[in-house]
Amino acid sequence: MFIQALKFQTAGTLGVMQFGTSDQNTFRYSPVDIGIKKGTVQVKETSDAGSVNSLIVLNTSDYYVFLMDGDILAGAKQNRIINTSVLLAPQSKTIIPVSCVEAGRWRAVSSQFSSTDHTAPSNMRKMKSENVSHSIRESRGFDANQGAIWNSVSEYSKKYSVESPTSNYSDVYEAGKKGFDQGLEKIVVDPNANGVIFFIDKTIINVDIFGSKRVYSHYFPKLLRGVSMEIFGRKSAKEQLTEAQAKYDMVEFLDGWDALKKERNPGVGLGTEHRVMNEKFSGMDLEYNEQKIHTSIFNAATIKQS
Repeated sequence: MFIQALKFQTAGTLGVMQFGTSDQNTFRYSPVDIGIKKGTVQVKETSDAGSVNSLIVLNTSDYYVFLMDGDILAGAKQNRIINTSVLLAPQSKTIIPVSCVEAGRWRAVSSQFSSTDHTAPSNMRKMKSENVSHSIRESRGFDANQGAIWNSVSEYSKKYSVESPTSNYSDVYEAGKKGFDQGLEKIVVDPNANGVIFFIDKTIINVDIFGSKRVYSHYFPKLLRGVSMEIFGRKSAKEQLTEAQAKYDMVEFLDGWDALKKERNPGVGLGTEHRVMNEKFSGMDLEYNEQKIHTSIFNAATIKQS
């Protein structure tokens, strides 16, 4: 995979390197948020009774629709996080695996789910990715360990000193974002990029790559808000990450990922997942008809919440 570094920016302890790859814009698909807003995609409980770890998605459009691992959906009986990236066929009905991020509510506030402007924080996504990989290996589907998700929400709530009446992660995010390091507003999307690698100090945290620059541009601010939840209260390292070091580490990290033998599994909707979980990497590639849809990679040695 050819990689071109495009834009390096920093804000406090956070480093952001955006890049382009050679396998972009070869397949057209659209983020679920757009379909929800247009009314061509409906995300609902599976029945009146509902199921904590499953939702139903109706795509009535003529477009392929994408849901990203770590997307947070609000409404219905309780807010949920999507367990793995999903590509939906046009005119399709799909059951998707999710986890609850609002433990204290099980009552309907709406008939359908709406999208949010943030993803789950990086460490929650990493933990969820590892748990899903474990579940797939043990033939338990895309289970992310609901108890672990609730514990993670509780840890972020304590970190930001937020008491949510329903233990809702989005409440924690809305209150917590007031304490983000200044300067995040200066980090803007590069229109030529389709991938981003985030650093805290000099440590790689996670990477997301999309097969579409348009989809990447849509998710970039949401991903930035997600990783920002990890930097509150952290002091900058004595030696700041340089652009040259970020480029070197990016290439080394992604070359290491590409060289790995990956476990192949059917995707939830369309396509195939290629997963890895070892001492260095945790993540997956989602491909459809030999076209890249989404890659999410987490540094297995990444920082823990402090």
